Amino acid sequence: MTDLISRNNKDLYDAYSLGHVSIDWLAVLIRQIEKEVKSMRQELTEQGCDYSQFYDLDKLIAITSFTVDEQLEHFDSIKTRFKEALEQAKESLLKHENVEKAVLL
Repeated sequence: MTDLISRNNKDLYDAYSLGHVSIDWLAVLIRQIEKEVKSMRQELTEQGCDYSQFYDLDKLIAITSFTVDEQLEHFDSIKTRFKEALEQAKESLLKHENVEKAVLL
């Protein structure tokens, strides 16, 4: 039974770790888009383009960036909880095995 709990916790930990990595890649992409837009906005503004034309794009980037940051925090939190549960299951399994060995002696 403890082995099953340990496997399930490890599987959940792995799933949330993978989710975290995926969101982290998205965060890198969003940060790069922000840099590219900033550079493009600066060039176009110097050519006479009105800065306000970037308002909607800036808002979309801000919303996406916020959402990505929230998801990263969420995955960090859950990953930490499952990692702790996995460690507790491992400790419980070791205690159980030690008790069985002591009974057999």
